[in-house]
Amino acid sequence: MQHCDLETGPTEWMQRFLVEQGACPAQPTTLLSDSGDTAWQAQGDFREFGEPILDWFHIAMCMRQPTQLIKGLPTEPPDPQELPHPIEEYLRILHRAKAHLWHGSPHRVLQTLEDLSWEIGAESERAESVQDKLEEFMSYVTANLASIPN
Repeated sequence: MQHCDLETGPTEWMQRFLVEQGACPAQPTTLLSDSGDTAWQAQGDFREFGEPILDWFHIAMCMRQPTQLIKGLPTEPPDPQELPHPIEEYLRILHRAKAHLWHGSPHRVLQTLEDLSWEIGAESERAESVQDKLEEFMSYVTANLASIPN
């Protein structure tokens, strides 16, 4: 793959690269992206016939922060009557949201994350951080509904 020329903009570079690979702008094309403005703009004329899809690397990175924050939530000694442990349950719910996303059900993702946010509450500064990250991820999913394939 050629490197991007500093004098050439991302749109021209992307179009030149796709044409070199045998694609043409009027041909249906699947475009994997992190949904950043630069990536969408770089797709240029191909965007009209292309199908934008969020790539899983960026989705996984977005899920990593809430996961780490949940693992760091303050915990009280687990009550033997209450199984599973709350943090394990929160992580299970977060994993379920990720599975919904993987299966192309973004509305179920949003509902699951909203439920998780309520479940965690805002009893500590760390819990508020988790909620902020969950809201940020919900906004990301909402903004990219059209790019989440079923």
